[in-house]
Amino acid sequence: MPLTISAKTAPTQLAKLKTKDSLRLLWQESTGSAPETLYEFFPRKVATAFFKSFDKAFLPLKESSVAEQLEPHPTTFVITGGRRDSYRDVLEWALSCCDGGRVRNFQSIALHQFYNYSMAYLAARRLGIDFLETQLMQRLENIARRQVHSEDVELIFSMIEGPHELKDMVCQSIGTAIWERRLRYRGLYEKLRRTEGFEGYEQGVGDVIKGLKAAKKSSPEHTAMIAEKKEQAKRMKWRLEEQEKRKTARDIANQYKVKPSAVTVRGTQGYTISTEGRVVNRSNYPCQRRVAVPHTNRKITSEGFRAPSQDSGLAAPAPTPNLP
Repeated sequence: MPLTISAKTAPTQLAKLKTKDSLRLLWQESTGSAPETLYEFFPRKVATAFFKSFDKAFLPLKESSVAEQLEPHPTTFVITGGRRDSYRDVLEWALSCCDGGRVRNFQSIALHQFYNYSMAYLAARRLGIDFLETQLMQRLENIARRQVHSEDVELIFSMIEGPHELKDMVCQSIGTAIWERRLRYRGLYEKLRRTEGFEGYEQGVGDVIKGLKAAKKSSPEHTAMIAEKKEQAKRMKWRLEEQEKRKTARDIANQYKVKPSAVTVRGTQGYTISTEGRVVNRSNYPCQRRVAVPHTNRKITSEGFRAPSQDSGLAAPAPTPNLP
C-alpha cells in the first residue's frame, strides 16, 4: 500500500524513503524548449510517496501486470511549464521532511510573498502533493484577505497567461480593499489599472466592486440602514424646523415687546401673539385675548397691540376695577 503523506506521517516512515534508487529530474519552460536539470539524483521513493505525478509511473506490484513489472522503469522525468525555482523549492521541501522529523511546513518567504507562494502552489499542484497545495493556498488566502502587494499584482498578471484562479484572487483582494476604503498606496494600483496590457486586472477589479455593490443593495442590513437614514433625516428636518420656529418667536417677541412664550408660529401662515388684555369679563377677572397678526402687519407696536385704535370700531377698554 503506498504511503500517504500528511502531517501525522511517522518520522521513521519518512526516513526510510531516502534510498540510493534515484531519478533524474529535468525542467523545460515549454514543450520543445531545451530542458534544464532540476535534480541529477532525486530519491525515487521520495518522489513516488510525495508526488502523485511520479507515483503513476511506478504502480504497486499488486496493481501491475507481470509484463509491466519486467519493463524498465523510467529514470528521467521532464517537468514542463511553471517556474524552475519553484519546483526546486518544492523538491527541497520534500527532502527536508525525510531528515528524521515530521512533515515540515513550507519555508517562509519575505519578498513578493503572494507571487512566490503562487508559483510554489502551482508547482505543488502540478507535481500532485495535496498536503502542500492546501497549506500554500491557506497562505495565499491570508495575504489576499489583507492586501496583495502592487508588485505581486504586476507579476501575477505578467507571468500567468489567460484567465486563472490566482488572478481572480488578486482582483478580489484589491476590489474588496477599494470597496471597504482601506486600500493603501492606492496610486500604485490605479497606475496598474491604466497600464497597457493590464486590461484583465482593470476588468476584474471593476467586476468585484460591482458585485459588492449589488450584494449590499440586496442585503437586509442595507435595507435597514436605508430606513434608519430616512428616519434620521426626518428627525433632523423636524429639529431644524423647531429651531427656526424658536428663532422666529424670539424675533417677534423682541419686536412687539412680549415674552417669547406668548408667540405661536404657524409656519408660512403667520403667527399668533397671546397677551393679557385690558378688558374685564363678567366676573371682573383679567382674561387672555388671542390676536392673529398676519405677516403683512408686523409693524404694530406693543402699545397699539394692547390698546386698540379708535378706527378699529372697538371701544377702549374700561379700567380694571379694584377688587376687594
